[in-house]
Amino acid sequence: CRVPAGGRFPAEGLVVEGSGAADESLVTGESSPVAKAAGAPAGSPAAMCLAGSTLAHGDVVIRVTAVGPATTLGRLAELVARAQGSKPHVQRVADALAARFVPFVLVLSSVTAVAWLFLLLSGRVRAAPREDALKVCMALQFGLSVMMLACPCAMGLATPTAISVAVGVASRRHHCLVRDAAVLERGSSRGRKTAIVLDKTGTITEGKPQVVATAIWADCGGLAAG
Repeated sequence: CRVPAGGRFPAEGLVVEGSGAADESLVTGESSPVAKAAGAPAGSPAAMCLAGSTLAHGDVVIRVTAVGPATTLGRLAELVARAQGSKPHVQRVADALAARFVPFVLVLSSVTAVAWLFLLLSGRVRAAPREDALKVCMALQFGLSVMMLACPCAMGLATPTAISVAVGVASRRHHCLVRDAAVLERGSSRGRKTAIVLDKTGTITEGKPQVVATAIWADCGGLAAG
């Protein structure tokens, strides 16, 4: 597979011809281009090209070694998907409560509907409608109201939705890959987060230095003499 300057590597492979430099910041976060050349030791960064990276300059021919989910980019995508599907402690607690609370709500709403139907049909409610069909509709309305107000849908849906959104925002906007959703819970708990370890400078920098402040020294000569 030949990749010209400015082209994107469609798969991972070993450089077998040509040379150049690849921008792998999309995958590794490293802003500096990585030199690529044929004949480099197998397995070294100079010999391997990552899928999704861009050839900044040069022209190379690679022998494809991995495609699709087998590439580094594919494994990163699988890692994010696995993190979105993982369940921290708070979500397991919410699922356990919802599993026990939903049957109770269904029974409670049914009892409410039956009780109101009995009261309406027996004439013990003065403001009840005269038609039996309207009495049945009113009893069902009371039962459905109890179900809608007491059903723990928010508790069962809000937790996994919040975790999925948090993992997605971290990967897309902040370029942080979350391996397990439980770290979000541990990191937000006061007293549990004690340190953050970063592997290299390219993880937290963009490789585009810019002037953020200027200062003018009035007595530069005296400063130099001191």
